[in-house]
Amino acid sequence: MNLSIGTLALVAAVALFGATALYAQNNGQAAPSLQGQGQGQQGGNTAQGKNGQQGQAQGRGPAIDPAEEAGIKAFNAATTDDAKIQAGEDFEQKFPNSRYVGAVQGTLVTLYYNKQDWTKFYGEADKALAKDPDNVPVLTLVGWVIPRVYNANDPTEPQKLDQSEKDEKHALELLAGMPKPAALTDDQFNQAKASAASQAHSGLGMTYFRKNDYQNSSKELESATTETSDVDPTDLFILGIDYQKLNRNSDAAAAFGKCAAIPGQLQDNCKKSASSLQGSALTPNQ
Repeated sequence: MNLSIGTLALVAAVALFGATALYAQNNGQAAPSLQGQGQGQQGGNTAQGKNGQQGQAQGRGPAIDPAEEAGIKAFNAATTDDAKIQAGEDFEQKFPNSRYVGAVQGTLVTLYYNKQDWTKFYGEADKALAKDPDNVPVLTLVGWVIPRVYNANDPTEPQKLDQSEKDEKHALELLAGMPKPAALTDDQFNQAKASAASQAHSGLGMTYFRKNDYQNSSKELESATTETSDVDPTDLFILGIDYQKLNRNSDAAAAFGKCAAIPGQLQDNCKKSASSLQGSALTPNQ
């Protein structure tokens, strides 16, 4: 199963939820928290406490702790995945209440994904969502990954698929009501939202496919492959299978044909699947 994330999906996550963090990192400054970038907030995860008073725990006062500042600068300055993971893990351990820990956790989730270290990936995602259950980038990525690393022999997979469905539906709800960050133009915001929504629909489509719900899978993958120009060929391939299961062979041939036009590991399989349908008696679309 292809586990690459579309370029636009990653750009969208930065644009919607981490633009200021990226600017700070590029300038060698401490990255601000992902809180306030259109995500939900919990009183214990912000610079202010439940009564609106400034927290006095380590890393949460109005003036940043020098050790915390050094830690976030080391994290921002790391130039390799391994170095950034080590710096992030050190920072998270030393400053669990930092205003920056949400941004660090979000980055670690992505880095663990890059390494396909699923134990740490899911563990870090759980911590990030415990602090902010409305963290859209983490919700969409976890919901997208679960059905793609599916193991039919794992008795816990049905529960994981239910969680994936829940996460992606919640992400789509949040995206629908998300206010535009001031740093983005209307076009940038709309493109970023569309790309993030496409990834959520992709995760839902694959989840329904694993549940043998081909009707809902096809609907979600149709959305995933029309809401962004950075189409995942896996979505098109699975969409083609969905259509075959639904006896929509002409639609299946079209989906396989689009997949076959995209260079990658699935290109040959998609060409063969499209070719096998060209000579068949096509069933009228439903």
